[in-house]
Amino acid sequence: MNIIQTIPRIDCKAFAKCGKKSLSHCRRYKLTDEECAGCELVRRRERGNYRTLSDGHVMKQCSVCGEWYGVHRFYPRTLKRGEKVYFTFSSECRRCKSLKASAYQRNKQQLKIE
Repeated sequence: MNIIQTIPRIDCKAFAKCGKKSLSHCRRYKLTDEECAGCELVRRRERGNYRTLSDGHVMKQCSVCGEWYGVHRFYPRTLKRGEKVYFTFSSECRRCKSLKASAYQRNKQQLKIE
């Protein structure tokens, strides 16, 4: 279950022009957060691989098949850059990733037989 954080992170350095919330919060939850819904201060170009629907569901595009799925169909991923830790999702959906792994295993078995 996703919980919207209203308090900015301790290491946050980029705030929106209103000064209340972090810039990433305003960009991500502009359509769903009541305080950010009418804000005209933050404008951004929509990223190609994530979409937030009007009912609050976050959709992501698979880099392999190109289909749009809910983020629950992607494996969670943790990135560390210096001291910061970012939580994101894999670029390929679980189905494409498992198809790729099964094809790899099939080829590996065929090489052993030969």
